[in-house]
Amino acid sequence: MKLSNERSPTLATGLLRSVHHIALNVADMNASCDFYGNILGLHRLVGDEVPATLTALVAAGKVTNFKTPDGIILDLFSEPNLTAPHPDPTQQFTRANHLAFDIDPEAFDLAVDCLITNQIKIDNGPLSRPTGRGIYFYDPDGFMIEIRCDRIDEIYIISSTSDWQMSQTRGTHITPSLESEGFIHCSTREHILWAANKHYSGKSDLLLIAIDPQKIKAPWRFDVVKNIGNFPHIYGELNVDAAIRWEPFGQDESGLFKFPF
Repeated sequence: MKLSNERSPTLATGLLRSVHHIALNVADMNASCDFYGNILGLHRLVGDEVPATLTALVAAGKVTNFKTPDGIILDLFSEPNLTAPHPDPTQQFTRANHLAFDIDPEAFDLAVDCLITNQIKIDNGPLSRPTGRGIYFYDPDGFMIEIRCDRIDEIYIISSTSDWQMSQTRGTHITPSLESEGFIHCSTREHILWAANKHYSGKSDLLLIAIDPQKIKAPWRFDVVKNIGNFPHIYGELNVDAAIRWEPFGQDESGLFKFPF
């Protein structure tokens, strides 16, 4: 007889090594394959990649397998007569809440654009939170999907000392590009020296200002600069209290800028 204070056996931490696969029922296999394979860009298993136990079902069009970059398998099982318990996907109808995919923070806005372009039904977002950014949307069967990214701690802008002093008095920072292009140019740590050496060579009395993206009040996003990379742009005046720190930004004897902090 089991005593009341006895604990049931438990699995040791780490015994379950990882998620092996996720299986979803889908009403329209073609629509779901387009969603997960083309829109979300997951790799579809074909030929010898298909597990031997599923070969016949895949050949019959009853199962399709996808693989995420970190190796998790997503199995789609065809259920043409599938009907969700509630026709409104915003009403939770399964014990599974959502399936989340991770993405590089610099590619997050590209993913959002892709969802909007393909007219995917958005549930919530894009939104910012202390842990990063996220957007929630629905697959063709009404199952909630999330694309999320980790937070970026800092982005950078370059300003003359006098302009930054005036901005601190005013409370917001503006640049000529905000009027001419509609946004304030920013850079990540990866690209800030490239931007400085290309656009500020020979100039002096400059500051490098570190900005906390989570504190920016105006809309901001990463945009692709062709053949170079992804650059953050602020689409409005920058509230100066988003600045973490700033230091003089100068050039060395070779005429190249050096990171000051």
